[in-house]
Amino acid sequence: MYSLLFLQDLRPKQVQRIGSIFAGSSTRTKAVVGLAALGAGWITWNSLFPRGLPVLPVNWKGACKSSNCTHPVDIILKSRDGEKFGAHTKNLELYNDSFPSVNSVVPNDEDVTLLEDAATIRLLLLFSHNAKRPNLELETLDTVFAFVQAADKYGNHGAFAACNLALR
Repeated sequence: MYSLLFLQDLRPKQVQRIGSIFAGSSTRTKAVVGLAALGAGWITWNSLFPRGLPVLPVNWKGACKSSNCTHPVDIILKSRDGEKFGAHTKNLELYNDSFPSVNSVVPNDEDVTLLEDAATIRLLLLFSHNAKRPNLELETLDTVFAFVQAADKYGNHGAFAACNLALR
């Protein structure tokens, strides 16, 4: 716990130096340093683990927005207004007809920019989890209209049905 608080007060270059100091340390030690640095949005996994891990570099704002989600983020979606969202390719494939199969995509470290705004992508990703669905009646009418179009576009049938109920 003290390590996390201490690292949050450091500048990016200092955290990178700490990462190189821990290069010979155990995976557990590097993970604690990495999580603190990632949480602060300063460094990537690649700088701590040059040989790589099966996780894309993610900054704090790119973390999964679904509460209690334990799946590793393996893709970053970027809204047209620039907000980044951590997502899971398997969930996108399972809950949306229009996203490609996990096996047909070559992983890379680039963000995937979508045409939708941040509010719409946030809802789409929340409806792409096996979790409690957000109450669409609490969203603005413009947001629900944009979301129903995205749900239809990406083939998220559960989201589309929820939008239809909310718009009645």
